[in-house]
Amino acid sequence: MPFCFSNQPNILNNKLILKIVVLILFFSNSSFAKTINYPWTVSASLGYVNYQYVHEGDHITATGRFAIGRDLLMKGPFLFGLELGLQSGNQMRLQMTEEEVDALGGLLVQTTLKPMVDALATIRITPEFTAPLFLQLKAGTAYRQWQMDRDTINDISQLAGEIMAGCGYAITPNASITLSYQGLFGDKPNFTIDLESGIGHVQKIPVQHAILLGIVLMI
Repeated sequence: MPFCFSNQPNILNNKLILKIVVLILFFSNSSFAKTINYPWTVSASLGYVNYQYVHEGDHITATGRFAIGRDLLMKGPFLFGLELGLQSGNQMRLQMTEEEVDALGGLLVQTTLKPMVDALATIRITPEFTAPLFLQLKAGTAYRQWQMDRDTINDISQLAGEIMAGCGYAITPNASITLSYQGLFGDKPNFTIDLESGIGHVQKIPVQHAILLGIVLMI
């Protein structure tokens, strides 16, 4: 099956990630640092995801995410860290015109968005007047793979910019629940097909939005 690879994250997202990294470096001075009692985090989240530019009946589905993180720096109400995550994939059909469907024998193209991995920089903010409520922001890059169900259309793998933003509530000193929005940068698949030969091509993996409810354990 033809294979396509691209690694062009959204420029705007790159700027956001750079700002977060600069903040982490700024607060890395030991004179600002505080002791982190529970530096490691393990989190699990469930929610719903919305894929854009796919067949109408397949764009909303359940999703799950597991992540391991390491908190690195603390300055006042700010806690900075890094996180590695794994998120479930999904099966969906391509958004196609009637002519394109006819050229492929009357059947929509079935696709599989494989489980993705991501690496994120994290910021957790806990102002004194809101504790135990806190805010969190995550930004980084995800590796995504999209596979078609036939050899006449290429598979595709891409790096995508990712952001997560939300709030949480500390239920114990080392456990909290969170509610987050997740956005993965993408674009229209730009699916094209030769109506005579039935050979098709996709260029991008769709945009992905999700709402996730999670639990975080700090160890």
